[in-house]
Amino acid sequence: RAPAAEAVLGRVEVTASQVQAIRDGTLVPGRLVIRGGEIALLDATVYAENATAFDAPPLEVLGTGAVAISGGSLATGARAGGRGADLVVRGAEVTVDRGAVVRTFTTAAGASGAIDVAASGTVMVLAEPSDPAYTALYSYSTADGAGGAVRLRGERVVVDAALVGSEAYARGSAGAVSL
Repeated sequence: RAPAAEAVLGRVEVTASQVQAIRDGTLVPGRLVIRGGEIALLDATVYAENATAFDAPPLEVLGTGAVAISGGSLATGARAGGRGADLVVRGAEVTVDRGAVVRTFTTAAGASGAIDVAASGTVMVLAEPSDPAYTALYSYSTADGAGGAVRLRGERVVVDAALVGSEAYARGSAGAVSL
């Protein structure tokens, strides 16, 4: 019997639109996955919010080719006792630029999710030094819940005039940052 052929994934482009998974109440939060060959999130908002007592599943952007997050935001939030969704981005090359904000946060007792960006090639987080709407990739806590860890991995990692970090503004701790 011949091995099954691998599926070839096409280009996924989300432009000036919103993709959301928001859950409050007593049920487990839903999962949000964007999967394709090349993926382009252009001035788009992709958001998963958890306002339940359950931990949220990850928000995943999984490309077999280049992944671009240009402008807009990719975010997850915890607004109750359950942990916010981890933010997972995979691609051959991953670029975050043009004032895009990639973040996880908590405003409650539940921890924010972690951010894990990995590429087989280069991960780039780029901004123009004069741009007032800087490009940022970070986690933060404004409550008792801890901020998530931030990890960028690739054959090469470039951060140019952008913000990469973890912040805590209340009793919750900031997460670790690793490049």
